[in-house]
Amino acid sequence: MGSTNFKFSFEKCTNYFEIAVALEVAAIPEGLPAVITTCLALGTRKMAQKIALVWKLPSVETLGCTIVICSDKIGTSTTNQMFVSKLVAIGDRANVVRPFNVEGTTYRPFDGKIQRWPVRRIDHNLQMIVKIVALCNDAGIEESGNHFIANGMHTEAALKVMVEKMGLLDSMNDGSSSVNGGLLCCCNSWNKHDPRVTTLEFDWDRKSMGVIVSSTSRGRKSLLVKGAVNLLERSSFFQLLDGSIV
Repeated sequence: MGSTNFKFSFEKCTNYFEIAVALEVAAIPEGLPAVITTCLALGTRKMAQKIALVWKLPSVETLGCTIVICSDKIGTSTTNQMFVSKLVAIGDRANVVRPFNVEGTTYRPFDGKIQRWPVRRIDHNLQMIVKIVALCNDAGIEESGNHFIANGMHTEAALKVMVEKMGLLDSMNDGSSSVNGGLLCCCNSWNKHDPRVTTLEFDWDRKSMGVIVSSTSRGRKSLLVKGAVNLLERSSFFQLLDGSIV
């Protein structure tokens, strides 16, 4: 009488196959490369099923040796979203800063506004901030049903959403808005006004990304950089509210 409890398991067969090959390698050391290749292929297959992407193999080894993982809860690990909550700009003097609170906690470009933001006329310092954030950026925003998702790095996507809340300059405003001019109307306008010439990709050593843009109005090229706080150590001058460099 046959058993009715028999259940085929491909995963267990794979494990037995690995054990069998390992025993064979113990007898014939020349088969070790084949075993390693097979094990790596099986592991890659399992990771691909879970949509896991590994950029560098040493990171996998590091993760395998990890005992405790400390993670923040600013939005990336809980809602898979990030947002800018505050913007700080230089004032009319070197020791004066201007804080602006940014509303909204999603990638929806018209979710909230920037408090105390000058609507009629944006000064030179804020113009430069908007320009760098809009152009030195490779992310995008897409609408998926009732949600807005990031296309690219979440940090850069959050910055582009902030640009849309800043609005267009008077010299660039052609009457369109984020509603009828696309999700990233302001960012697209900046890209047309100052098209990108080349990109200096983000590097872990310098911890920054840079782009060279060509201004259509002034006819000259500029290097725009965004990055970690070490940019302050590499800078010799800064811009005041009126555009003067000190």
